[in-house]
Amino acid sequence: MPVNLQHKAVEDKRFVDKLERFIHRRQIIIWAVLIIMIGAVVTYFIWSERNKRLTESSAVLAEEGQDLYFQWLSEKDEKKKGELEDKLLEKLKIIIRGYPHQYGGQRALFIRGNFYFNKKNWEKAAGDYIDLSKSFPGSYLAGISLYNAGASYEELGKKDKALKYYGELIKKYKDSPLYPRTLFSMGRIYEIKSDYTNAVKYYNKLEDDKPSSNWTKLARNRMIYLQINKKIKEE
Repeated sequence: MPVNLQHKAVEDKRFVDKLERFIHRRQIIIWAVLIIMIGAVVTYFIWSERNKRLTESSAVLAEEGQDLYFQWLSEKDEKKKGELEDKLLEKLKIIIRGYPHQYGGQRALFIRGNFYFNKKNWEKAAGDYIDLSKSFPGSYLAGISLYNAGASYEELGKKDKALKYYGELIKKYKDSPLYPRTLFSMGRIYEIKSDYTNAVKYYNKLEDDKPSSNWTKLARNRMIYLQINKKIKEE
């Protein structure tokens, strides 16, 4: 065997010996790390499966809640409607408490918000819509809920609170189909407050961001009205 190959063989043996000694001295630590890693994988798998089951269960319950809500809406008999109301609210409460981070909890909050909105209980409706938007900011229902919260506060005559939640919508959900309607609503509220500078600001933002929207056409009409009535200067 050539000398260079012999030297390599000796070096390889030394490396293997060092590795064996290293493993032997630290075998407890190595086993502990392996056990922790295996435990983490198993825990993640269990958590993932549990979360999947919770999501599926909550979705089924949410569908049941939705069906109850539609029954309540269509029921004409006042006695039966009252019984359905109690049943619906109890059902939604169970879902919201039992599945606060799953789809079912989100859906139940939205249904209950709609229920209170229909009952003209604006404060409670707004509360559920706001909770949904905070708990599920990535949901398609979050933007809708912010708009509904703003609309609830408008019904209460709380214009500044309405502007707050409309403002959150246009800041966070520019792609929402409610975006142009929200801009128009903000302009309209500022008109009511006789704050024509801000009214024009949001009407112009509609023109800039959504020029083809029907709400933009309404905003143009409002601008013409304000100019004719000398609330703002003609451009």
